[in-house]
Parts: sequence; C-alpha cells; structure tokens
Amino acid sequence: PVYLMGAAMEHHHRMISEMPDLMHTSAKQSSQRALDMAGFSVNEMDSYQLYDAFTINTMLFLEDIGMCKKGEAKDFIKNGRIAPGGDVAVNTNGGGLSCVHPGMYGMFVMIEAIRQIRAAAGDDEGTRGQGGWLDNAKLSLAHGNGGVLSSQATTIWASVVVDSDEVAAEAIRWLAQRKAGRATFLPLNKLSTSRA
Repeated sequence: PVYLMGAAMEHHHRMISEMPDLMHTSAKQSSQRALDMAGFSVNEMDSYQLYDAFTINTMLFLEDIGMCKKGEAKDFIKNGRIAPGGDVAVNTNGGGLSCVHPGMYGMFVMIEAIRQIRAAAGDDEGTRGQGGWLDNAKLSLAHGNGGVLSSQATTIWASVVVDSDEVAAEAIRWLAQRKAGRATFLPLNKLSTSRA
C-alpha cells in the first residue's frame, strides 16, 4: 500500500504583484512542514513530482523544497541531472509541460508520485521509456502550485512496511484513541519504509 505520510499548504499572497519576493515561494514552508510531519528529509525521496506550468516553476521549487540553495538550480540541473534516467527523478511522467496540463495539474503530481511507488512494488503500471519507472521507489514528494505562485501544497507518499510488533502495537493504540475521539492522524513516521 501507499500512504500519505505528510501534507502541508502555505498561501502568501493573491496576486503576483503582492508577492514579497519573486524568487521565493511559500513552497519552502509547505515542503518543510510536510517533510517534518512525515519524518523524512528532502534528500531521502526517490522521486520529486513538481508542478511545472512554466519552466521557471521547476527551478524555483527545486530550490524552495531544499534540493539546492537559492540561485543554484541552474547548476543543479546541468548535464541532464533531472532528465529521464538522470541522477534525480523529477517529473517522471514528463511534467505538466510535456505530459498533461489541464489547468489543475496538482492532482497529476500526486498520481505520478503514487504510480512510481506502486510500479516499484510490482504493480503493472504499463511500459515507459528510459528513466520512466524507478527501481525500488519507496518515497515520493509531490508538490502543487495554485494561483500565480500564490498557494503551495506539498505531500509526501510512501510504501510502508509494518516491520515490528512495537509498530503494530502503536497502530493499535492509535486506533483505540481515534475511536475514542482523542487522535486525529496516525503518526506514520514511526513506521518503516524498509528498502529490503
């Protein structure tokens, strides 16, 4: 199964003319909160699905989610680093610019994040060319953008293995608390994403 491990949204402005700084989006805050909720760091992800209505979006978001420092995305992506089969799996379906952009592309970044994890688990997701399916993908970051760089939403997806009696007991305790109305979400970051 694939689980939602963390999710966060941030909204800083309505119109781009109100944006505090054109080089910094609120993806910095939404991604950090989602990663903190999930209990993982940005560098632990197997894939990064980033909303890319324009080419600048991918570079802004790579910087804002913490893959590289501000102003360094142009060097980070050199030599095909994020191209199909590159070192860093970004927008593995081709992204909104190359695959599909119906105006609500944020849903597609989540679908692709989940499809990568499912394909690595052995589900038949169809064929793709070089770099299309990732081997052993367990963690994916999906990031969506709304408005004019106005609102940012980040989700962390994972294939989780309950690998100990202690973790199973934690889940059972949570279910009891949830039934009694004392818990709102399962702390999935205590579960394992074993790569074995």
